[in-house]
Amino acid sequence: MEPKKDIAREQRAHSNNEFTSFLLKFSKLKRCFERCRQEYGKHQPIESPDHLQNILQSSFGLSLTPDEVSELFVMADLDHNLQITFREFLITLACTSVLGVNPPETNNFYESIFPAFNIISDAFQLLDRTKQGWITHERIRESGIFDENIINERITELDYNADHKISFQEFVYCISNWVDVDEQFNEEEDGTTV
Repeated sequence: MEPKKDIAREQRAHSNNEFTSFLLKFSKLKRCFERCRQEYGKHQPIESPDHLQNILQSSFGLSLTPDEVSELFVMADLDHNLQITFREFLITLACTSVLGVNPPETNNFYESIFPAFNIISDAFQLLDRTKQGWITHERIRESGIFDENIINERITELDYNADHKISFQEFVYCISNWVDVDEQFNEEEDGTTV
């Protein structure tokens, strides 16, 4: 029985080290998110898939079909208010990155933000070892990435819709809050600050 405990302890330590490495990249994420915030600011509010499609094409050089953009819009609209907030805009960009949607031609802006979304995807995959596309609360607890005194708070933050499954979209949404780049937009959206 002791060897199993040692293996589990080693796995938690490995996950914790990898997640710590992810946390150390927050400054890179913040720079990327700030650039995205500037772009979002030029187009807000995003109130339709057509509007989102125009932004993805004109600003990022991404050519997606109307059906693909509609699906992205629904996936990113976590609060189901038919508007894409700044953090939901980040979800949209992260999903295009994960899905391998690339501009047909060189787009310096997209290429400058793409690595940040890969960092987030790698952190999500670290926790989604079963490749189910979501992370359970139990997996977060087992990973050892958070201290016991804050783990419940972090899980609540990660699980936006409280269904006990943390999707990639929810993960991106929460990470954008942790990186703390959308205080200005939060004030505008709901009258509060982060």
